Amino acid sequence: MHPSAPAAASVFPADQPPSLTDPQVIADHDWKAFSEVTTMVNHWDRPAWAPGRRRLYWFITMDDARSVHALTAHCQKHLSRPELDLTPVDGLHITLSRVAVADDKEVESLVASARALCAELEPFALQVLPLAGSRGAVRFSLAPWTPILRLTDVLVEAGAAVGAEVRTTADQLRPHLGIGYCNQEAPAEPLRKVIAGLRNLESVELAVPSVELVELRRDGRRYWWTSLARVRLGG
Repeated sequence: MHPSAPAAASVFPADQPPSLTDPQVIADHDWKAFSEVTTMVNHWDRPAWAPGRRRLYWFITMDDARSVHALTAHCQKHLSRPELDLTPVDGLHITLSRVAVADDKEVESLVASARALCAELEPFALQVLPLAGSRGAVRFSLAPWTPILRLTDVLVEAGAAVGAEVRTTADQLRPHLGIGYCNQEAPAEPLRKVIAGLRNLESVELAVPSVELVELRRDGRRYWWTSLARVRLGG
């Protein structure tokens, strides 16, 4: 990991937290950054993400994460607001890295490379921490960051080994779990007050036994994906 590397303009927060392992430090860092946001922006106002466009990403998915589903559903009951598009349970994910491949053969090579390298990693668990936000989304903080960034480094290495272009590295990653996207420009303070009232909920644990290569597409104000491969950690 390279904490001192400059972050891309779109990365939020701009800096990594002082600790990548301490849950309280990570949560406080995310909240401080969100507290400085005055205006929410339209997450969907992204010309590069035209409807129907598809991209490949490495995701942590959570089909069986019932405690995460329950926590999300509880929070979303309080977040039913016109400026938010809430993420359905089957759309919950943690984005790790975007990759670009030339064809199906390169996808196969990428998956094989990732399987060989991820066999050396151990499955891990994350704490889904208090709710916070970014400039265009409502999202949970996650801790610790260390295993997520290590996994991302390994996926970058797997891509480089087969010539796949990696568009997101660990230095650019700010691990989070989004549960709603802002669909218009709006003042941040009213939303922040609602989120603040949900920050005392107990964190839940998310087991991470694998990572998934997906083909992601946008349809209106929702993301959908097709799973191309699941790669287990530890072989």
